[in-house]
Amino acid sequence: GDIKKFRVSKVLGSEGINRDGVKIAFLGDNFKKITNGRVEPKVRAAKLAVYRLERFATARAIASAIPAKKRVTTFGQIYQLVKAQANGEAGPLHVNGWANFFLCYGNDGNLWLVRALLFGASGGWSFRAHPLGDPIVWLGGGHLVFSPK
Repeated sequence: GDIKKFRVSKVLGSEGINRDGVKIAFLGDNFKKITNGRVEPKVRAAKLAVYRLERFATARAIASAIPAKKRVTTFGQIYQLVKAQANGEAGPLHVNGWANFFLCYGNDGNLWLVRALLFGASGGWSFRAHPLGDPIVWLGGGHLVFSPK
């Protein structure tokens, strides 16, 4: 369902088992920087389209492949999905070590490519954020990209 106010740091602010019982294995420096103190005033229940990354792509290429009106996901929507699959349950997210990508606005007002992945059911979730200018090229054929429907 919808969330009236989502405080990112309450559930994605530190490594370890959070208040919802979700194991956070790793938070990248960029992720911490763009979510520090971030509050999303109203988060709609996630109704997201899922795309499979079929070819090698940079963060900018992934962003440009999605129509501008359909790019932005909230951290609250990401967390709704992660919470539902916290221990590797079936669902839309990869839980096999492949990445789940989302485009989110950070505290700096810029669009970031956010990567969430599960290190096996007992390993916990890892979150990183990459600026759109990041030169990393992501492997095609497995990673998933999510955007609003």
